Order: sequence, then C-alpha cells, then structure tokens
Amino acid sequence: MSETTKRVSFVFTLTMLVTSGCARVEPERGRFRLESFDYRGVTVDGGRLGRQSDEVRRDYLAISNDGLLKGFRQRAGLPAPGPDLGEWYRKGLFHIFGQVLSGLARFHAGTGDPACRDKANLLIHEWGKCIAPDGYFFNTAQAASPHYTYEKMVGGLVDNYVYCGNQEARDCLSRITDWAMKNLPRNPHPWCVEWFTLGENLYLSLIHISEP
Repeated sequence: MSETTKRVSFVFTLTMLVTSGCARVEPERGRFRLESFDYRGVTVDGGRLGRQSDEVRRDYLAISNDGLLKGFRQRAGLPAPGPDLGEWYRKGLFHIFGQVLSGLARFHAGTGDPACRDKANLLIHEWGKCIAPDGYFFNTAQAASPHYTYEKMVGGLVDNYVYCGNQEARDCLSRITDWAMKNLPRNPHPWCVEWFTLGENLYLSLIHISEP
C-alpha cells in the first residue's frame, strides 16, 4: 500500500469514526437519536491507525510556522522569514492555512497534545497581525478562490475556538467575515472553487460562537 493510499485511508477512517453517531433511546418517546462522538469522544490507540495518526500529527507540528505565515506577512509588508512551502501553498493558489489550523485543533481535541494547541495559538496570533483594516486576510494581494479560502478559514477558526478555547480566533473570524460580507460575490461564477461549501462552517459558527 502506497503512503498516499495509507494517508487517504487513515483520513477516511478517522472521519467515519468522529462523524458517526451512537444511538440512544429517549424513554419518554421511545425514539432513537443519533449523537456525534465528536473529536473529543474518540481515541485512536495503537495499531496501524494509531501509528498513522501519530505520524500525521508529527507532520503538522513539523511544518515551519514562518513558512505558513510568510505569504501573509509579505502581503502585509511585515518581516517575512522562513521557507517557501510550495505545492498547495505556492503563491497565486488558494491557501490551506485554515485547514492546517483545523487539523491542529482537532488533533488537540482528540489526543490532548498541548503542542498542537500552542502551535495553532501562535499561528492565529501572528496571522491576525496580517489582517488588513478592512478584513482582507489572504496571502496575496489578489485573492485566489476567495469563497473556498474564506470557508476554510471559518472552519479553522471555529475549531480553534471550540477545541482550544482560543478567543482570538473568534475576533479574527468577525474581522474576516466583515470583509466577506462586503466583497464575496453572491452570484459566483463557475470558476469559483467550491463556493457551495460556505454553508456548513458558517452554520457551525452560528452554533458555537455567539456574541458575549
């Protein structure tokens, strides 16, 4: 089995575990209701799946913080040390920063590893410095696939608020949403990547994040 296949298999299996429900009976109605195990309700201990989980977590932790932040800092005119990560993180392509934040938060929830929480906290704090006054948050001056990228950022920030208790994530979400409300087209063209995914994470933000 190739390494790529192993990783895909791991992600698929873990997703099934954490999104599957457990049925319970409501005695007063005699009905069944599905409840999510959530990322804090499932552990992966030992075996091939456990080893793959540990490997992926180590990979996330090993990614250069400066590399992840470099494009944002350059666009904001701030000092930008660190490597160019390339591939899916190269300039001009929608960035996966929100998905990295989400992965770190979920690994923290599932394993309790404080290193995942601390890395995500640092990344959010430093990235927050790069958000423009109007809420523009992308890593290039011209946003690529803005609907898709915004939605992934919403997911990453919500996960860090929920699973890591990061209050700064909520503040950043409010700032970038102000920009999104004013600038994201309501009638996206076919080239807009996965604009239809906006609803899910925005719905989760309504469930988990409310004004104090």
